[in-house]
Amino acid sequence: MMAFERGVQVTATQAKQDKIAIVFGEWIFDTSFTEIEALASYLSRRTWHSINGEQYEFTPLRDHQRRTNRWKIPFRSHKRNGVVQEGAALIAGEIVIQQTGFNNFGPSRYYCTADVTINPTRALAYQSPAPSIVGAFRSGDHSNASVPVPDLAATTRPPLVRNERPINSTDDNVLIDRQWLMMAEPTYWPEFMRR
Repeated sequence: MMAFERGVQVTATQAKQDKIAIVFGEWIFDTSFTEIEALASYLSRRTWHSINGEQYEFTPLRDHQRRTNRWKIPFRSHKRNGVVQEGAALIAGEIVIQQTGFNNFGPSRYYCTADVTINPTRALAYQSPAPSIVGAFRSGDHSNASVPVPDLAATTRPPLVRNERPINSTDDNVLIDRQWLMMAEPTYWPEFMRR
């Protein structure tokens, strides 16, 4: 990380994406009110498996809220009172289901979208150091380094090296420790972002 001083400039290759907003959908359902209520309840309580092959399970969504013909299913916050909630998704936002028409004699139409934000620098802070990347920096040979599939849920933070994190221990969006800075280098950052 560059020392901050007057005149320091950050180039596009050095910058990191701090917030990405994504809207998934719009999915259309022609079904009954009862079925949509059951779907919202199911999504709120469903346990998901980690996609990186580990047997880690988490419940990323909170109980749904319904107001007349609109359901909101928010993602759990990964922090509560400054403390990381282990197992919470490293994503923010909500799934929204909106009824658009009412049919007394058959199914009604519902639209569903997922409006989410991700913070790649925060997500990187929760990844274990990649041994192949650390090894590549030590040896100077980057040909065998690989970016692992990121964990999508907050876990207990990996042990710090030389306690190089910020003084505020609840700050999880600043990369200072050298091993995480290596993983955020321009050589590896685009692959981490894609994954």
